[in-house]
Amino acid sequence: MKTAQIRLIIIIALIGFILSLAPSPVMASPVWELQYCTQTGMIPQMLGVSGGVLYGVSTRYFIISPDGVNYQEYVVANCDSLQLGSAFMLTPSVGYCCGCFILSDSNNSTRSVLYKTVNGGQSWTRTYQLERNRCLLKHIQFVSPQEGYVVMGFDFFGIRIYKTINGGQDWSVVFESERSWPSCADFQPNLKAVGRELSPFVLTSSDGQSWQETVAITNPPSYIMVSASRIITAVVQSVFYSDNQGASWSLADISQLGADFSPTMCLTTCGLTGVGGNLYLVGGIWDGNNEHPGIVRSLNNGASWQWLVLPTEMPDASGQIYGIVYWGEYIYISFHARIYRLHVGPPVANNDAVAPVVPVEVSCYPNPFWDNTTLTLKQGADHSLTTVAVYNVRGQLVRRLLDPQPILGEYSITWDGKNDQGEKLGAGVYFFKIKSGSYSSTRKMILIK
Repeated sequence: MKTAQIRLIIIIALIGFILSLAPSPVMASPVWELQYCTQTGMIPQMLGVSGGVLYGVSTRYFIISPDGVNYQEYVVANCDSLQLGSAFMLTPSVGYCCGCFILSDSNNSTRSVLYKTVNGGQSWTRTYQLERNRCLLKHIQFVSPQEGYVVMGFDFFGIRIYKTINGGQDWSVVFESERSWPSCADFQPNLKAVGRELSPFVLTSSDGQSWQETVAITNPPSYIMVSASRIITAVVQSVFYSDNQGASWSLADISQLGADFSPTMCLTTCGLTGVGGNLYLVGGIWDGNNEHPGIVRSLNNGASWQWLVLPTEMPDASGQIYGIVYWGEYIYISFHARIYRLHVGPPVANNDAVAPVVPVEVSCYPNPFWDNTTLTLKQGADHSLTTVAVYNVRGQLVRRLLDPQPILGEYSITWDGKNDQGEKLGAGVYFFKIKSGSYSSTRKMILIK
């Protein structure tokens, strides 16, 4: 073997070793588009999408966009003591926002407040519903035009959940406890979940009337989301998911993110978003002194996660990310008093309802590779139908390597770096997606030239 060839092999091996030690981005050179720089310097404390619009609130301001490009900013109430933290639009015109007033007493206590708009946020009416001293409204969300929920924190330690069945005209208490302050919430037609600061950390309900307390997770949830019949929540150091309304929880696979990864680096509870099992989470690297947020993605409904945007690829180094939302083919972030968006493509089709204990051993070698790489599967005792496909960093299918067929024992398949049309693909990061029965997993590959 010639000396030049030996040197090349050594260089490739060193590259692979270095990349195996450090977390690698799923997206090569992400291109952030600045969409809006707020007129007043307000920082949206949440971003949401419903009713066909994107919106956010902060202090006394409301911001809304019909397309993610054009924005309008409105004053909800001309009151410096107003602190808004949540909103929900039923239609492009009708919606609610909520929060509290900071009272000018010696204790700086609060009074909860709820506003309604019928003209797309141009003007707001104070409803005087749910107003209580020493309380704040933490979260509002509707699951239908008539059925909605509000989460209240009261007396510094308690939680109340209110429900309406007539579009917000009347609200009734469906859960109350003095044991713990609410941290985050998500309400969907089939399942509702609320996180709390003290154990039991999660409340769940299927009908919004009867609530159960779950105690299996280890820390207070920073974010929580209901996706299909699964609850996903991020706590310090870990991501959990439950497929049985919180009766038991599984640890998500975050092994590809590095030992210093933390999943809770959004400055609000608006750090988890997704559609159709394609989820995006604000997490990052803790260097021992400072947090450096980035964005990770799951294509199997929260069971495993990979880097999408490293901290060094965020719009700037301020670390001030306040919310994320997935809409259309973009993720939008509230970042340092600005709204940016990043194209990630439409959701990748995924029918994984459950991610059980891994029944398949998967390896990929060489990785990185420049000519071809081989994926090896070691199947268990059953002959599950298995498929293997390759996706690019935008979540687009580029190559079908194995159509559904039963396999048993060890099975290897080689990819030559080409798409289904036989065209050589460019250098970058790609993913094997393996489905075998109810098991689903992804493996990252790096194609070099």
